Amino acid sequence: MPLIALRCPQCGGEIQLDSVREIGFCMYCGSKVVLQEALNHQVTVDETHKLESWIALGYEALRAKNYVDAERYANKIIETDLKNPAAWYIKGCCATDVQIATQQWKTALSYADKSKPLWNYIVSALNDPFNYFQSRRRTVTFIRGSAIGGSARHFHIYINEAEQFALGNGESRSLVLEEGSYMITGRIASYKMRVPLNVNKNMNVYINLNKRENKWDVIAN
Repeated sequence: MPLIALRCPQCGGEIQLDSVREIGFCMYCGSKVVLQEALNHQVTVDETHKLESWIALGYEALRAKNYVDAERYANKIIETDLKNPAAWYIKGCCATDVQIATQQWKTALSYADKSKPLWNYIVSALNDPFNYFQSRRRTVTFIRGSAIGGSARHFHIYINEAEQFALGNGESRSLVLEEGSYMITGRIASYKMRVPLNVNKNMNVYINLNKRENKWDVIAN
């Protein structure tokens, strides 16, 4: 019976399936593997020819402090080449937590070649991760207009689901955040709405509350 070499769509393990059967099972994770779906999956994920382009775009986004796009390219690389050191280095540079960044840089180092310049960049980041993150810290000021919405109720600000403070009409508060992507949630009474915010410079965030349309907007500059 002829066997077909594939990768499990669930865990990525190398498996072999009987070509005359429609369904098999992964010997590593036990997942059911449908032969035709697995074959289709192999075709759609085989994008190794794009790796160099993704790496270049990832570095370009990193230099521009566009951490959202940089991490997106890093993830695309990792999906195709799990052991790519450049992808793990870029991903670490995009992290908003020093412990996560350190772990990702260590992963990058485990796959890196000592003879390549990337090795030195990774070692430099690992030797002083706190200094790297200190250089990325930005002041973000949240400002609520004095008459917007005409409501005296406080507007509560959450960042990544953690409440930070509440703003009354005409009030403002500042936070020091590391560069990166955040989910900002605003809540007043029983109404709340979430919007993404990419922090890559010192910025002001203006809160516009529109009661008639029951929504709030964030404008950052």
